Formats: sequence, structure tokens, C-alpha cells
Amino acid sequence: MAWSFFRIGGLSVVAVYAENNKRGSSMGLYNGIYRTGSLVGMLIGGLLVPIIGLSTVSIAFGLLSLLGLPLMLNSNINQDGETPEKKDRMAEEKPFIGKAGYKASIIVSGFLIAMLYQGIVTSTLSSLIEHFYGERISIWNVVVSVTLLSGIIQAVRWTWEPFLGRTVGHWSDGARGRLPIFIVSLISAGFIFGMVSIRLPLGLWIAVTLLVMAGATILSTILDTIALDTAKTANVVSFLTIYSISQDVGAALGPAISYILIQLEAGFTFLYWGGSIILLILAAIWTVLAKRLNTFIKKEIYESY
Repeated sequence: MAWSFFRIGGLSVVAVYAENNKRGSSMGLYNGIYRTGSLVGMLIGGLLVPIIGLSTVSIAFGLLSLLGLPLMLNSNINQDGETPEKKDRMAEEKPFIGKAGYKASIIVSGFLIAMLYQGIVTSTLSSLIEHFYGERISIWNVVVSVTLLSGIIQAVRWTWEPFLGRTVGHWSDGARGRLPIFIVSLISAGFIFGMVSIRLPLGLWIAVTLLVMAGATILSTILDTIALDTAKTANVVSFLTIYSISQDVGAALGPAISYILIQLEAGFTFLYWGGSIILLILAAIWTVLAKRLNTFIKKEIYESY
């Protein structure tokens, strides 16, 4: 629950204070910063817990989080305090994105992408490595455990998040917009996602897995920014609350589905190629939405004359 509140608050702050033409890069930077926090917390926690104990580390992190209170109280964050000059005119310029179907597509996409990447990939990566390569793996004549290799792969993703997320967000702020990049990313991720369930040479499998992790960064950054764009056409906090909850539910449902399917003989194949199909279906849906949005804008321009 606390994480959900953090997430809603963070998205809302970015939505309110990011400049309209830099919303993508701001969203990428925000996501990158908190992912870096995950990495630092994992490293510090891993080092200190064996030395001073879990309880002491947990209390220290809890006290550290209290430092955010004076910062928050002095921030004067107020959604209604925007000046008329800063108000986003997207609701008037592109009314289509305020429609219920468009908003529902964002919420469902957030649910499914979180389920696939935060739920399924995160919860099954260690099991997948063990299934293909055993509990102990030799890399350059160094034997590492499944858990260590899985942790390294996910740590690599958290390391590049501030750079890749901000870069992709900056691209989405360009003249071509976010939807073309999002659709191409969905198609690419759809073809790559299922390949994780194929037994490849270890080096090639790690490369494919890192591409899947890059897809997670790109898709989450662009979709979060699309959600911010849409939130500006309605009540920012209420829409982002629904969007954030859908992501949390998806991330929670992913492990449950994973642990059921991997009991089957071809469970990993069903799980990951099923994820590929979901991503490709999302790409088809967003392609239709992009065409309708383009048609709607052309119609508005025609009728204005």
C-alpha cells in the first residue's frame, strides 16, 4: 500500500510539474531515479544485513524515509495551483485521448505490461535459468549460482534505467509523438519475449534476456508518459490512481500465473510465448487507436474550415 501511494504521488508530481514538451524525458528520469534507488538499496542491504542484522537495516531505512516529510511539506504541491500559461491544452486540442475507450486501453496495457515484466519475468528468471543451465553455472571459468546470475541481470537493467528511460522519453517528446515508438516497441518486444523460453547458448540467452529487460524499460517509460498525457485531460490524481492500481494488480497476478503454468511440462513455453502473443495483440490495438486518433484530428481540422 505504501509503495502504491509513493507511485501515485510520484506520477502526479511529474504530471503537474513537467513541461509539456519534456514530459517523456521527465518520466524517464523519474523512473530511472527510483530504479537506481532499488539497485542501491539492494546493494547496501545485501552488504549490511549480514553485519548488523535485518531489523537494524530495516529501521535505518525507515528513519531515512522520514527525511522526505519536510521536503514534501515545503514543496507546495497543488494540482489546482497551475497558472493558465502552464495549463495543458491537450483536452481541447486532442479530445480523442480523453475518451473512455482510450483511457481503458492505457489501464489494460499498464496491467498486462506490469504482469509480464514485473510479475512473470521477475518471479521466474531464477527458475528459468536453473531449468536450462542447472543450479551452478560456469561463466569464464567462474562458477556462479542461479540467484547471483539472476540478480546481476536485473541489476544491469536498474543501472541503465536513468539513461535509457530518459533517452526514450526524449525521443517520444519529438514531432513523431509517442504512439509510433510505443507500437514499434510492442512489436519488437513481442518477438523477443518468447525467445527467453528457448534453450540457447548461455551468452546468447543472456543477451536475449537483456533485450527483454530493455523492452521493459522502454515500454514502461512510454506508457507511463502516455498515461500522464491523458491524465492532463481529466483529474490527474484520480486517473493516475486507477492506472497505478492496475499496474500493482498486474505485478501481483504475474507470479501466481507463473507458478501455476511452470508446473506443466512445457510451462515456460506457454508462459513466455503467451506473453509474446499478448504484446503483439496490444500492438494491434494501439495501431488501431493511433489510426483513429489521426483520423479524428484530420476530421477536426476539416470541420474547422
